[in-house]
Amino acid sequence: YHFMDDEAFDRIIDEDGFYEHAQYGLYRYGTLKSDVLERAGRGKTVLLVIDVQGADSIRRKYPETVSVFLEPPSLEELERRLRGRGTDSEESIVRRLDAAKREMERAGEYTYVVVNDVLDETVEKVYNLIKR
Repeated sequence: YHFMDDEAFDRIIDEDGFYEHAQYGLYRYGTLKSDVLERAGRGKTVLLVIDVQGADSIRRKYPETVSVFLEPPSLEELERRLRGRGTDSEESIVRRLDAAKREMERAGEYTYVVVNDVLDETVEKVYNLIKR
């Protein structure tokens, strides 16, 4: 992660320095081209952990992209997990659950959908997709 102020973020947008960028809640996120190119240049597999806005942008620009939607077992389980963290306000939890509902409706747009139920099993499934 690179933390920056709005001015720096806007400058990178103007310079076409992001593969994708989006606003999620109160914060903006982006994938720096320089980070991806540096890792890919070393022969690394590059995984982007991005929301549906970012995934839309990547798939539009790079239709050959393999995408994986990580889905909670249920909205009830997602709510339990969010509350269990003890780090989010009620307003934040409600906002995140609303966003999750909308995002889950779009899971079919992805190459693969993996239900994030048991962490070790989820990691194994994603790892196997990467190996393909």
